[in-house]
Amino acid sequence: MQQRTDRPRGVLVVDDDAVVRTILGMLFRRQGLPVWLARKGSEAVEIFQHHGLEITLAVVEVAMPDVNGAQTLMQLRESDPTLACYFLCGGSHPYANEELMEMGAVGLAVKPLTEKMLAEIVDECLVYV
Repeated sequence: MQQRTDRPRGVLVVDDDAVVRTILGMLFRRQGLPVWLARKGSEAVEIFQHHGLEITLAVVEVAMPDVNGAQTLMQLRESDPTLACYFLCGGSHPYANEELMEMGAVGLAVKPLTEKMLAEIVDECLVYV
């Protein structure tokens, strides 16, 4: 991947829940940000390979099929170690919340999430894009 020069603003939302993924995408777009949506970790990695220079933040569900959120973040950070990540947690997963934060997450929200909570997540994330 080429070196980023001016940190363009963009968000990658990775969640197997279509409702959460769609609402977050809509809320980030309302802020004027480009958004890419992925249903699972492997799809997120593929999107990042093509658009990584345009993405500064990943909002990632921890418990997903195929590759979990923490593994997804590790794979994304192989291309860009400076990528900011906000984790969403729902259901069971093998990580304690503290472990997720120690992985360098800029934030963490526990599902179920209301639309108001999703809007608050977007507001928290704006400093990273």
